[in-house]
Amino acid sequence: MLSNYPDGMDWGAFDDHTDPVMECCERRASSCECNECPNCGRFFNDDHEWEEVPNSDDIVCASCYEELEEDE
Repeated sequence: MLSNYPDGMDWGAFDDHTDPVMECCERRASSCECNECPNCGRFFNDDHEWEEVPNSDDIVCASCYEELEEDE
């Protein structure tokens, strides 16, 4: 049987490269409903901690909030 795919292709590695698993543990193509941090662009599930930026209405992930605190 002829195939256009190479013999021994590692499809798991191909999927990880073209559609990586996000920090929320789902692939981006799954159209998950996880929240995206507007500061760093990473996706997080509902269990992740979020913080409100002082003197602003912005809400960022806990990691970005810590970085913002260090910069001040």
